[in-house]
Amino acid sequence: MFIRLYSSARSGSQYIIHFWGIPVAFLVALFHRFINPFYSVTALRGIGQECEYFPIFWITLFSSSANSAVPFPAGIPLKALLQKKLLNISYQKSASAILVETFLGYGVTIIAATMTTVLWLRPYLNPSLSGLKQYYIIPLFGMGVLITIFLMRGMLIKLRGVLWQKLSSVIKLISRTRISSLAIMLLLLVVAQILAVTRLQVLLSALGHNVPVLPLLAAMMLSYLAGVISFVPMGLGVRDISLASLLLLLGVPAEITVAVTAMDRFFIMFPYLVGGVLATGVLGRKYLKSGQQTVPG
Repeated sequence: MFIRLYSSARSGSQYIIHFWGIPVAFLVALFHRFINPFYSVTALRGIGQECEYFPIFWITLFSSSANSAVPFPAGIPLKALLQKKLLNISYQKSASAILVETFLGYGVTIIAATMTTVLWLRPYLNPSLSGLKQYYIIPLFGMGVLITIFLMRGMLIKLRGVLWQKLSSVIKLISRTRISSLAIMLLLLVVAQILAVTRLQVLLSALGHNVPVLPLLAAMMLSYLAGVISFVPMGLGVRDISLASLLLLLGVPAEITVAVTAMDRFFIMFPYLVGGVLATGVLGRKYLKSGQQTVPG
């Protein structure tokens, strides 16, 4: 694929490579990863738990690395455990902050994906998707909801006493979340999406193809939503296939679509895989061995 792109650039065809764009996109991806811990720090401070950036940075990096390396969502419980063991943050506060992060992040993703699709992506979608196919989607969705409710009901019956006590304290903490913290988290989410769409736009430009930014934003948000509802850690595979399909709908050639999707996934995963190793060393050296309670920046 890359050989064909390079050969096309040499021969002056429609496939052009500007190699400067690849490191620029990678730097944008790294900056995106560095602002993510501010989101967690703001959530904790919003419920009254003071904390510093760098300890949360290493914990977030380690838990996200674990989440990207195993085929189940291990990052959330691992993050709560590390915050308890290393920073002495109670499980109730960790769970409250994580729930605030999750609900706000997923809520913004759902709303943004819906609005951007209706506003800027709808002209590119195939009208034939309506009609008969919807009759297959609705019962499947309903069946999934019923199965989920049945499983949750069984869990609640077995864990009713202890679970309700824990949930009550978590709900109280969430209800006291500062409005200013929610506003800052919302702003951080907007900045994160701007960085993500910038990364995609730079990669497309590096391969000689430009897509209008608003339809590209809609395609990116819709692919994120597909990754979220799949419950696959980091949307691995589901988000990539969705993004590739939508880029093809936007008129991006197949070779460029595959290259951009592959590089975008690499830029998302690489900081976590490498950073996870660094975080393991830092957390082990500064906490697990010496028992210190802070991590220097």
